Amino acid sequence: AVNRHLRSYAEVERIVAQRTLELEHANQELLHSQKMRALGTLAAGIAHDFNNILSIIRGSAQIIESHPNDREKIRTRVNRIKTVVDQGAGIVKSMLGLSRVTPHDLILCDLNSLVDDTLKLLGDRLLQEVAVRFEPASPLPAIPAIRDLLQQMLINLILNASDAMMGVGEILISTG
Repeated sequence: AVNRHLRSYAEVERIVAQRTLELEHANQELLHSQKMRALGTLAAGIAHDFNNILSIIRGSAQIIESHPNDREKIRTRVNRIKTVVDQGAGIVKSMLGLSRVTPHDLILCDLNSLVDDTLKLLGDRLLQEVAVRFEPASPLPAIPAIRDLLQQMLINLILNASDAMMGVGEILISTG
């Protein structure tokens, strides 16, 4: 009877060990699946950010081509191109893990001027049918932030809103 009991106990232990191994394997597969899903979401977000940057560069290049003698338009567009290229470089730097947010990365930002600069940066990118209205709050204290990151998020929000409206409507931006 003792032998039978030991054999059945050993059998139960073997089954428990097998089930535990199967459960660990299933958990590893689930974790891998979740990682791949997160990576896909991240890649889609990065692709979207770069598409926005390329759209601004393309639009600026077209305006430069259309106005080869207007030095002011050319200067404005070249500055826009430089700004979005810097934003793209910041995205790549973050992707490579070379940057960590540290206190020296944060600068004091005036949100009203950030929104104003972002709208100037977008310029003619939005279709004529989409109106963008900015209602700044005043006075606002300066906040410590990563300016390029905030500007890229605002650009994404504006372009997504414009796309969602299918080119017709008004986008209202307000600070507070």
